[in-house]
Amino acid sequence: MITHKAQEVIQAIGALSSEEKNYILESLLKFQTEPEIQKLSDLQAQYPNEWLAVILPAGEDRYAPSRGYLFAHSRERASVWRQVAQLPSSDDVYVFFTGAPSVKGFGVTFHDTADSPVVASVGD
Repeated sequence: MITHKAQEVIQAIGALSSEEKNYILESLLKFQTEPEIQKLSDLQAQYPNEWLAVILPAGEDRYAPSRGYLFAHSRERASVWRQVAQLPSSDDVYVFFTGAPSVKGFGVTFHDTADSPVVASVGD
């Protein structure tokens, strides 16, 4: 017999969007298996033109990582960042796009720890 709390959870999950349901399912499945450390170059080849979020293993250089655990991927940047926002703040996460760099004249804003924006141009 299903308890009242379990029924509430089932109803709440039923009201979620397909994307949210998939996220919950993927999250639950990740806890069942030990994640595999992968080279970022292999992930880039496997997921072309997508945003990737990779959890960095202990000892990995957070500014120039070469490997990690794939946490999330999507063609939509916002989808990946929503998933990253759910991680504990103690995790080192590297988020990057596997496609070609932007065209000339496109602006990029970087925020440092003091939240002071620094703008850089990319492209030729």
